[in-house]
Amino acid sequence: MYTPNSGRCPSTGVSGIGRSLILVIVSLGLMLSSAWAQVPASTGSLHPFLICYRWLLSSQADSETSWWASQFQFFVSGSTDSYRDLLREKTANPIIRYINVNNITRNEPYGQMAGHPDWDALMAWLRTNHLPRERMFYHFSQDTVCRPVNMPATTDITTENRFLQVTAASGADLTAAASKGDTTFSVLSKPGDSLLVATDERFDIVNVEVTKASFKWAGRWEYQSLLGWQPLAVQDGTGGLQRSGSVSFIPPRDWVPDSATNLYQVRLCCTRSRSGPTLRSVRSRDYIYLTANGYFFPGWQPLADTDGDGYLSPGERTGAASAHFAHEARVPAFWVGRYVMNVADPQLQQWTEVLAGIAANRITPGYDGIFVDNGWYAMPLDYLKSGGATCEPSDAATWQAGTMACLDAVRTGCGNGLVVLNTGNYTKPIYDQYLQHCDGWLGELWIRPSREFTLDLLTLPRKRDLAGKITLLHARLDPIDGDANRGKLLALSLFYLCAGERTYLFVGENYGAKPYQDNNWFGAMNASLGLPLGETMRLPASVPVYGRIFENGVVVARPLPRWDANYTDSEPVYLPEGYYQVLQADGTLGPVVTGSMVLRNAEGAILLRYL
Repeated sequence: MYTPNSGRCPSTGVSGIGRSLILVIVSLGLMLSSAWAQVPASTGSLHPFLICYRWLLSSQADSETSWWASQFQFFVSGSTDSYRDLLREKTANPIIRYINVNNITRNEPYGQMAGHPDWDALMAWLRTNHLPRERMFYHFSQDTVCRPVNMPATTDITTENRFLQVTAASGADLTAAASKGDTTFSVLSKPGDSLLVATDERFDIVNVEVTKASFKWAGRWEYQSLLGWQPLAVQDGTGGLQRSGSVSFIPPRDWVPDSATNLYQVRLCCTRSRSGPTLRSVRSRDYIYLTANGYFFPGWQPLADTDGDGYLSPGERTGAASAHFAHEARVPAFWVGRYVMNVADPQLQQWTEVLAGIAANRITPGYDGIFVDNGWYAMPLDYLKSGGATCEPSDAATWQAGTMACLDAVRTGCGNGLVVLNTGNYTKPIYDQYLQHCDGWLGELWIRPSREFTLDLLTLPRKRDLAGKITLLHARLDPIDGDANRGKLLALSLFYLCAGERTYLFVGENYGAKPYQDNNWFGAMNASLGLPLGETMRLPASVPVYGRIFENGVVVARPLPRWDANYTDSEPVYLPEGYYQVLQADGTLGPVVTGSMVLRNAEGAILLRYL
């Protein structure tokens, strides 16, 4: 039995294609041996391309950056210009910039609460057009427990109860200390001292941890209106900072965000003191939290908001929906702080303007287009692993129409630039409609050992390539039955069977900072198969086995026939006439084979002509 001992994606190119992973189809026909039928000729010209996904380290040495720029011929850059700058000075190859249209990031996991450029652009547009921000999002209609896919099951990483600004009258920035609660501070020691808390959403609770009380201390709470600071009526559970507790209030109707920071502010002013209290943490309400079964998300009941102020007072709330504000019930995408956009809203046509503006702002000099992540076929409640219901309509047809409107807006914004959509590993017909609004697509996790490849699935990328679409395929290099090299060779073989003229490959177990270095780069990627001489075909066998002929060799692969099949079943595969050497994962050549070879489930082989 033939068992490859190492493998990765060899490139194919007119002149060796060292480190190039793009295939193109050429107009040729070939009479094959009796085991291989004549295949239709294909057309095109082969060019060596590589794709680098969106992370680069700004701390990389210049030699490393030069290596990236010289090896990769298509780049998807992150959201900061530093990535582009690292590459553009060393390459003229296309660089497209990351963006989202159906979900938007307010803050990264474990990161700062705000400051993401897309979020800031959206909020600025809403303020300019005097539109309510919550129309832009989906909201849970009832209290829901679920776990977004990028949220850990045992560690609570939510940050929604942290204020964006906590400052003293002296100007001292206490934001980090008040959020983390790992140090104490005392800033309310004399009349005139104050402690200001602020965030970009309205709130109605301030939780204060007091470590040392001051029994001669008194103060008053204030909020900001258009007329300046006004007294704020509160229910003070701290007894005037005599103990830890919650300070709650009904948000005043004339409460407005600060004109300079766009943050909603309240402050506590010291009116009497001999020695101020010592505090450890100052946070808002912890309305999203980890439970044994997942994260708890409060639901929102818009019909209960009888006065239409976007806030449910204690008398308006129901037992099944405990959100105080609509923003507390936003449906997250991947993690809390990244939210699903309501692309299905019937008034979306006026909101796509902001997407066009974001895209236009992203196509700064040095970029050649936009990469649109997360091209979902339906509103992604399934990503949350929940059956949670939403306040807004979320049927698939309306969602899909909204997504296409968003893609059109991005295309408008980036002018003549490329638009490439991440369609995931899905094959639903709606994606062919999506691609009518784009120049290309990324098949995330398209190639992986556990996938059941049919001929239709293998040739779908080629069909889209022939339709003129840029095709970016992501391959997982998972070990197979404990053999890492077998996993690499299978991924590389499947890529060769899928690829067309405009097809690029990304390989890696995940989207790490250096996806093509370390264990993700292997010698077989330097081999040259030359041009493909025909399309991929199913070979005569009792199980699915596929092959394709190239100028310099043959590629065969036997994917899993079903997800639960074992990795040891084997069967002979008949080869075209001639002698071939088996390409090893490290780029060396193994034994010479002719006539046939044995392949196991989830095994691929790249065979170079033996002259």
